[in-house]
Amino acid sequence: MTLSKEELDSIAAELVRAGVLTSTVVVADQAPQMVSGLATVTGAPTRLNVALDADFPTSLPLVFLADDWGKTHHIPHVMFDRLVCWAESGSLRWDPTDVPGIVRVAVEEAVRTLEDGLAKRNYKDFQDEFESYWSSGLVEATCYLEPGNKVRFAVAKKPKGGDLEIGSRATLVRLGVATPWETLEPAVFIPLIGAILPPRWGEVWTADHVRRLLIAVSRADRAMLRHLAKTEAPRLLHVVFQVQRPAGGESFCGLTLVNVEARAHPFSFGADGWAVGRFNLIRANKEHLAARGGGHVELLGKRVLVVGCGAVGGHLAFELARAGVGNLTLVDSQKLALENVHRHVLGWRYAKRFKAAALKAAIRESLPFAEVQAVDKSLGRALTDGDFRYSDFDLVVFAVGDPVVELDANRKLWPKVGSRAVFVWVDPLGLGGHAIRMAGGERGCLECTYRPMREGGDSLVSFAAPGQAFSRKLTGCGSSFTPYGSADAVQTAVLGARVVVETLLAGDVPSQVRSWKGTDAAMAGFKTSPRWDEGGSLELDGGDYAQVQCPVCGQRR
Repeated sequence: MTLSKEELDSIAAELVRAGVLTSTVVVADQAPQMVSGLATVTGAPTRLNVALDADFPTSLPLVFLADDWGKTHHIPHVMFDRLVCWAESGSLRWDPTDVPGIVRVAVEEAVRTLEDGLAKRNYKDFQDEFESYWSSGLVEATCYLEPGNKVRFAVAKKPKGGDLEIGSRATLVRLGVATPWETLEPAVFIPLIGAILPPRWGEVWTADHVRRLLIAVSRADRAMLRHLAKTEAPRLLHVVFQVQRPAGGESFCGLTLVNVEARAHPFSFGADGWAVGRFNLIRANKEHLAARGGGHVELLGKRVLVVGCGAVGGHLAFELARAGVGNLTLVDSQKLALENVHRHVLGWRYAKRFKAAALKAAIRESLPFAEVQAVDKSLGRALTDGDFRYSDFDLVVFAVGDPVVELDANRKLWPKVGSRAVFVWVDPLGLGGHAIRMAGGERGCLECTYRPMREGGDSLVSFAAPGQAFSRKLTGCGSSFTPYGSADAVQTAVLGARVVVETLLAGDVPSQVRSWKGTDAAMAGFKTSPRWDEGGSLELDGGDYAQVQCPVCGQRR
């Protein structure tokens, strides 16, 4: 909000009374509004500008140094625009009705940050937050390179009208940035093992600065770089440095060396004639993207088979890819019907295409680093043709919605100790959805959740009572479908994805049933099951439903 001159004067007066600022000046007629004053930093008066943007007080004040104080004092948390980073807004809670109090805390914390920097109490923050100091105010470049502990060569391209992109040739080709036969600009990735400080304010870098960084490499890399320094001077060279963070992980920083009038390689001792430009690297390698997006890096090496790419299976496959599962194989023999686009993740664009192949294309378009294979066949045909074996995968997921197919798979998979599968399906009319985890060799399998065929073969888990026909026909037999909506499919897919991810990460896990429960608002004329009516637990361990006489797992109990 915009504060009146009187309100700003009141804030300034409160800061003076609190002893945090003196000689205050108020700027009310420009954006952002500002309160400026002298603070005492390690005994010396230092002018600070406290900026209050249009979102204040629901946003925090920004505190800036009013002069070039930072040029002579190279300390953490003071950025190139003189901003003093005194807090991370996402980690704070404050009372927006206490306007003077918010500003007072901002000034007090900014002063503490400056004093900690002068005393070098927070110097390790330079290493932990190296990327922020390096990249402040610079142009951006996208980096697809994975972290590593060895020097390696890469390539770069700057598409017309776009930002520089750096990665392996295979990655740039895969992403459509470059063509396989195109000549690309040279780049090199160099991991540093020693501590280095970020540039000072306004510091102009030369090739000498770059060569000093090369001191902080391993002995093996130093020999490789010495060899590289003896090669012909390139027209330009992009360099990506990796800096280790004390808190864990690594920072990336980038620069370009441009040959102005150089005759020797820029890594060669004393070589001049090079112009150096730094740039801000946007990390886009698959590990960083998975971790930053809430995925699990541990899943990048996992292989999962998804059988069934319909409304539930389509959403489920996307969620597994987003969770970080690195390799998916999708199996479905059907094409996406036009009448299913409202509840399918693919939508109209992919109608009349084979669902497995279309889903592969959609996932790769959205998440280009995901490895996805599509098999446009039925499960039985794919196994007969040798397209894959169950043993090829860490986990098999069934979202077919066909008990005959899934029970057959359960019987074939269960006896193999270590074989694990998850069966996912949705009940009609928004009643709910279910995910059953089968742990090979453990008590409780999919067969245990069904009555024996001589007793009807009905599901004991479903929320719909057995013996009812829920399918509908809008235009005749050829239009038969089971009524449920997109929200039901999505919620079931999310439930299944959570079970799959937990199973892949946890290792030894028991057989289990998990369900979500909707409402019976659309059940007029239909009956709900005893499990629905009794309001039992939505989570059952194998021992809760395992049948002693189960023909599949009963013999192992």
